[in-house]
Amino acid sequence: MIVCTSLKYFWNLYSLRIDDVPAAAWTSSTALAAHMTAWEVATLVAKNRLQLALSPEAWFEALLGLVGVRLAAMPPRVLIASATLPGAPPKDPVDRIIAATGRTFGYSIVTRDGELMLYARAGHIVAVGC
Repeated sequence: MIVCTSLKYFWNLYSLRIDDVPAAAWTSSTALAAHMTAWEVATLVAKNRLQLALSPEAWFEALLGLVGVRLAAMPPRVLIASATLPGAPPKDPVDRIIAATGRTFGYSIVTRDGELMLYARAGHIVAVGC
């Protein structure tokens, strides 16, 4: 399974622009949306950096309604693990939670985030750039 943080990836799924979705993402039948993606969408809308035809909540619910997309689990152990990641983890708390989610469940992470990609290159998580 993959957990995805990339708004571009989800936007392409939501818009059915399949050619823009990384091929590696299709090795799994399920794409998991990180809880933090909902927060990121709402924050971008609030800062007028993203415009949606729907409210952020409605957009995220529609995303979760797509075939093959579901919400990634985020039990307390993920949040605890985000505070004790090995190596030099990302400084951003959201990125740390995403990294901990991938590590805890063995998910690959689809992301455009440079710090998460560096953390993957150090061997601490599996990430696919998009």
